[in-house]
Amino acid sequence: MTAKRESREQSVYGVWVDMSTLRREALGPLFGRISLALRGPFDALWQESCLFVRRDLEAFSRFHLDLPGGQISFTFRLTDSLAEVQAVLQRLELFVELANLHATSSAAAAHEGLRMRA
Repeated sequence: MTAKRESREQSVYGVWVDMSTLRREALGPLFGRISLALRGPFDALWQESCLFVRRDLEAFSRFHLDLPGGQISFTFRLTDSLAEVQAVLQRLELFVELANLHATSSAAAAHEGLRMRA
C-alpha cells in the first residue's frame, strides 16, 4: 500500500456511539442523564469538529462530550416518553456522523494543503 493511500485512509473518521453501553442516572426528581461510550479514533480534530457541529446546529447543543472518559451524554426530563428519548438517541447518532464527516473533510483539506506545498 502506498504512503499516499495510507494517509488518506488514516484521515477517515468512523467514531460511533455504542448503544450497548447506555447508562441512565437520575439527577434529582425532574431530570436524568443518559451517557454512552464513544468508539473509534476520536482525537483533537474530531473534538473540534464536534464543537463546530454543535455550535452551528442548535439541535445538537444538548450533547456533552467527555473525550478523556470516551463518553457523550445528554439530559432529559424524567417525564419524557420512551419515544422522545429514542428520538434524542437518533439525533445523537446523526450528530456523531456529522462530526465524522466534518473531521474527515478537515483532515483531507489539511492533507491536500500539505501536498500542494510539497
